[in-house]
This record gives sequence, structure tokens and C-alpha cells, in this order.
Amino acid sequence: MIYPKLRYWLLVSLIMKFIKGDNRTQINLFPVSLEHAIDEDNEVRIIDLFVDSVSLEDYRFKIK
Repeated sequence: MIYPKLRYWLLVSLIMKFIKGDNRTQINLFPVSLEHAIDEDNEVRIIDLFVDSVSLEDYRFKIK
């Protein structure tokens, strides 16, 4: 036989695993997107422009 307080604690602990709230005042440690993380004059933006300009079909890649 399980003691009533122990049984209550087990039930509450099982239920509380699935009920989680979000703190609305908490700030993010990391930026939400890479666009915000990378400066406008960063060199990686040049690489991004180059990759976007390459036509993958010319190299026989199939894009779905």
C-alpha cells in the first residue's frame, strides 16, 4: 500500500512534467535568427550572395 502523501506526490510529479510555462520576461541568450547575429558588413554575407547566385541545375543537381 502506498501512503496517501506519497501517492499524491507521485501523481503531481507525473502531471507536472508535461505542464511547463514560459517566462515572458526572460531574455534570449542567443539571437533569434542569424540575420540579427551577423553584422551588415560581415564577410559571410558576400559568401551568401555568391551561393545564392550559383545555379545548381547547371551542375546537374536536382532541386525538389
